[in-house]
Amino acid sequence: MFRRRGFTLIELMISSVLLLLMLGAAYEALVLATRYHQKLSDSTQIQQETMTVLGRLERSISMASAESLEVAPDSTAIRYVSAQNDQDFFDLDPIRHTPRWRRWVGVYLDGTTLIYKDQTIPLTTSVPAFPTIADIKIDTSAHRVDLSKQVRSILFEDGASTISVVLETQSKAKLTNGLTVLARIHVAQ
Repeated sequence: MFRRRGFTLIELMISSVLLLLMLGAAYEALVLATRYHQKLSDSTQIQQETMTVLGRLERSISMASAESLEVAPDSTAIRYVSAQNDQDFFDLDPIRHTPRWRRWVGVYLDGTTLIYKDQTIPLTTSVPAFPTIADIKIDTSAHRVDLSKQVRSILFEDGASTISVVLETQSKAKLTNGLTVLARIHVAQ
């Protein structure tokens, strides 16, 4: 007759241990993949935010009056008069073909927040008087935009017709080291 043979206790224990080892390895692989995904996501977020901030600064500074540019003594703030209109275009006087200065702008670091302030001014083709960097920082009536809350440091360096910006961002989640970018922005006027 047929004699049915089942699993012995030792065979069941060995198969259970092997199954636990495979499940443990799969769980560890899942944990590593999750950490890698979080780190990659954090790195991507830092890169996107840094490039967005630099793009905004490049558009604004490139429409500045070179005559009005002033970098703070500690190189962490800048102010200037801009010909940037509400559609982000350079505004020229149609008759004189000279820039029409539309707003003053101040950019400075407050802790880890990079702040962009601007205020419209009466249209003029000559560079008007406008607030100092210290006054811009305390001005509550100006339009304020927090460009980033993840800035470790920023340095503005005034050149002949360019502004060098070194922007160092940091990770919110502290999963990556952050990002340091150097941009040289040509000032048109």
